[in-house]
Amino acid sequence: IRVLRLIRSLPARLKQKPVSTLEGAMRELERRKPVAAMIEAGMLIGAADVWVANDWHALPVAFALRERFGGIVVYDSHEYALEEYAQNLGWRLVERPIAATIEGIFIGKVAMVTSVSQGIADALVRIYNLPQPAIRITNAPPYKPRMLRPTQRQVKVIYHGVVSPGRGLEVMIRAAKYLKSN
Repeated sequence: IRVLRLIRSLPARLKQKPVSTLEGAMRELERRKPVAAMIEAGMLIGAADVWVANDWHALPVAFALRERFGGIVVYDSHEYALEEYAQNLGWRLVERPIAATIEGIFIGKVAMVTSVSQGIADALVRIYNLPQPAIRITNAPPYKPRMLRPTQRQVKVIYHGVVSPGRGLEVMIRAAKYLKSN
Protein backbone atom coordinates (compact mmCIF):
# COMPACT_ATOMS: atom_id res chain seq x y z
CA ILE A 1 0.00 0.00 0.00
CA ARG A 2 2.86 2.40 0.83
CA VAL A 3 4.46 1.65 -2.54
CA LEU A 4 1.18 2.39 -4.34
CA ARG A 5 0.86 5.72 -2.49
CA LEU A 6 4.44 6.59 -3.41
CA ILE A 7 3.86 5.76 -7.08
CA ARG A 8 0.65 7.83 -7.16
CA SER A 9 2.30 10.82 -5.46
CA LEU A 10 5.53 10.70 -7.46
CA PRO A 11 4.43 12.93 -10.39
CA ALA A 12 3.28 15.68 -8.01
CA ARG A 13 6.41 15.36 -5.89
CA LEU A 14 8.70 15.56 -8.89
CA LYS A 15 6.91 18.71 -10.12
CA GLN A 16 7.89 20.42 -6.86
CA LYS A 17 11.51 20.49 -7.94
CA PRO A 18 14.00 21.61 -9.37
CA VAL A 19 16.43 21.06 -6.56
CA SER A 20 19.49 21.57 -8.70
CA THR A 21 19.53 25.24 -7.69
CA LEU A 22 20.03 26.60 -4.21
CA GLU A 23 16.65 28.34 -4.36
CA GLY A 24 14.83 25.14 -5.33
CA ALA A 25 16.65 23.06 -2.74
CA MET A 26 16.01 25.66 -0.03
CA ARG A 27 12.31 25.82 -0.92
CA GLU A 28 12.07 22.05 -0.58
CA LEU A 29 14.17 21.97 2.59
CA GLU A 30 12.01 24.65 4.23
CA ARG A 31 8.96 22.47 3.62
CA ARG A 32 10.63 19.74 5.69
CA LYS A 33 12.70 21.58 8.29
CA PRO A 34 12.12 24.94 9.99
CA VAL A 35 15.19 26.54 8.39
CA ALA A 36 13.90 30.11 8.74
CA ALA A 37 13.05 29.51 12.40
CA MET A 38 16.53 28.07 13.01
CA ILE A 39 18.12 31.14 11.43
CA GLU A 40 15.94 33.41 13.61
CA ALA A 41 16.99 31.47 16.71
CA GLY A 42 20.62 31.84 15.67
CA MET A 43 20.14 35.59 15.30
CA LEU A 44 19.27 35.70 19.00
CA ILE A 45 22.65 34.15 19.81
CA GLY A 46 24.50 36.88 17.99
CA ALA A 47 28.09 36.77 16.78
CA ALA A 48 30.17 33.61 17.00
CA ASP A 49 33.65 32.66 15.91
CA VAL A 50 32.55 29.21 14.70
CA TRP A 51 29.20 28.04 13.35
CA VAL A 52 28.88 24.24 13.40
CA ALA A 53 26.45 22.83 10.84
CA ASN A 54 25.36 19.55 12.40
CA ASP A 55 24.44 17.65 9.21
CA TRP A 56 23.57 18.83 5.71
CA HIS A 57 20.24 20.49 6.53
CA ALA A 58 22.02 22.89 8.93
CA LEU A 59 24.50 24.12 6.30
CA PRO A 60 22.21 26.91 4.99
CA VAL A 61 21.52 27.99 8.57
CA ALA A 62 25.22 28.20 9.45
CA PHE A 63 26.03 30.14 6.26
CA ALA A 64 23.16 32.59 6.80
CA LEU A 65 24.46 33.27 10.31
CA ARG A 66 28.04 33.57 9.09
CA GLU A 67 26.91 36.08 6.47
CA ARG A 68 25.17 38.14 9.16
CA PHE A 69 27.75 37.88 11.96
CA GLY A 70 31.02 36.60 10.48
CA GLY A 71 33.01 33.65 11.75
CA ILE A 72 33.75 30.34 10.08
CA VAL A 73 31.55 27.33 9.30
CA VAL A 74 32.47 23.78 10.25
CA TYR A 75 30.44 20.95 8.70
CA ASP A 76 29.84 17.96 10.98
CA SER A 77 28.57 15.26 8.65
CA HIS A 78 27.81 12.64 11.24
CA GLU A 79 25.69 10.77 8.69
CA TYR A 80 26.51 10.08 5.06
CA ALA A 81 23.83 12.36 3.63
CA LEU A 82 23.75 10.86 0.15
CA GLU A 83 23.00 7.37 1.47
CA GLU A 84 21.26 8.10 4.78
CA TYR A 85 17.97 6.38 3.85
CA ALA A 86 19.15 4.66 0.66
CA GLN A 87 16.91 1.65 1.32
CA ASN A 88 13.86 3.91 0.84
CA LEU A 89 12.97 4.48 -2.82
CA GLY A 90 10.89 7.57 -2.05
CA TRP A 91 13.78 9.12 -0.15
CA ARG A 92 16.22 8.37 -2.98
CA LEU A 93 13.93 9.94 -5.58
CA VAL A 94 12.67 12.96 -3.63
CA GLU A 95 14.87 13.77 -0.63
CA ARG A 96 18.35 12.71 -1.77
CA PRO A 97 18.51 15.35 -4.55
CA ILE A 98 17.81 18.06 -1.96
CA ALA A 99 20.58 16.79 0.33
CA ALA A 100 22.99 16.43 -2.60
CA THR A 101 22.32 19.94 -3.87
CA ILE A 102 22.67 21.66 -0.49
CA GLU A 103 25.71 19.64 0.53
CA GLY A 104 27.29 20.15 -2.90
CA ILE A 105 26.81 23.93 -2.83
CA PHE A 106 28.11 24.50 0.70
CA ILE A 107 30.66 21.80 1.57
CA GLY A 108 33.45 23.35 -0.49
CA LYS A 109 33.02 26.65 1.37
CA VAL A 110 33.47 25.36 4.93
CA ALA A 111 36.64 25.75 6.97
CA MET A 112 36.60 22.11 8.06
CA VAL A 113 34.60 18.91 7.59
CA THR A 114 34.25 16.38 10.39
CA SER A 115 32.59 12.98 10.43
CA VAL A 116 32.09 10.03 12.77
CA SER A 117 33.83 7.51 10.52
CA GLN A 118 36.81 7.39 8.24
CA GLY A 119 34.65 5.87 5.51
CA ILE A 120 32.30 8.85 5.48
CA ALA A 121 35.21 11.28 5.73
CA ASP A 122 36.95 9.68 2.75
CA ALA A 123 33.74 9.55 0.70
CA LEU A 124 33.08 13.27 1.25
CA VAL A 125 36.61 14.18 0.15
CA ARG A 126 36.31 11.98 -2.94
CA ILE A 127 32.77 12.99 -4.00
CA TYR A 128 33.23 16.73 -3.49
CA ASN A 129 36.94 16.89 -4.36
CA LEU A 130 37.70 18.65 -1.08
CA PRO A 131 41.11 20.35 -0.88
CA GLN A 132 41.83 18.99 2.60
CA PRO A 133 40.96 15.74 4.37
CA ALA A 134 37.81 15.48 6.45
CA ILE A 135 38.59 14.83 10.09
CA ARG A 136 37.21 11.75 11.81
CA ILE A 137 35.86 12.38 15.29
CA THR A 138 34.39 9.25 16.80
CA ASN A 139 31.97 9.06 19.68
CA ALA A 140 33.67 5.98 21.13
CA PRO A 141 37.20 5.19 22.28
CA PRO A 142 39.45 3.02 20.12
CA TYR A 143 38.95 -0.71 20.54
CA LYS A 144 41.21 -2.40 23.05
CA PRO A 145 40.87 -6.10 23.83
CA ARG A 146 39.86 -6.68 27.44
CA MET A 147 39.55 -9.75 29.63
CA LEU A 148 35.96 -10.61 30.36
CA ARG A 149 35.05 -10.50 34.02
CA PRO A 150 31.85 -10.91 35.98
CA THR A 151 30.00 -7.79 37.01
CA GLN A 152 28.55 -7.01 40.42
CA ARG A 153 25.26 -5.77 39.05
CA GLN A 154 23.02 -6.22 36.05
CA VAL A 155 24.30 -4.70 32.82
CA LYS A 156 21.85 -2.92 30.52
CA VAL A 157 22.54 -2.55 26.83
CA ILE A 158 21.11 0.53 25.11
CA TYR A 159 21.08 1.19 21.38
CA HIS A 160 21.23 4.89 20.60
CA GLY A 161 20.78 5.57 16.91
CA VAL A 162 18.52 5.36 13.91
CA VAL A 163 16.47 2.17 13.73
CA SER A 164 16.86 1.37 10.06
CA PRO A 165 18.26 -1.42 7.86
CA GLY A 166 22.01 -1.29 7.45
CA ARG A 167 22.69 0.25 10.86
CA GLY A 168 23.96 -2.97 12.48
CA LEU A 169 21.09 -3.28 14.94
CA GLU A 170 20.37 -6.84 13.73
CA VAL A 171 23.86 -7.94 14.81
CA MET A 172 23.36 -6.37 18.23
CA ILE A 173 20.04 -8.17 18.68
CA ARG A 174 21.60 -11.53 17.72
CA ALA A 175 24.51 -10.90 20.10
CA ALA A 176 22.10 -10.35 23.01
CA LYS A 177 21.47 -14.10 23.31
CA TYR A 178 25.09 -14.48 24.46
CA LEU A 179 24.60 -12.14 27.40
CA LYS A 180 24.08 -13.97 30.66
CA SER A 181 21.47 -12.70 33.09
CA ASN A 182 22.06 -13.03 36.84
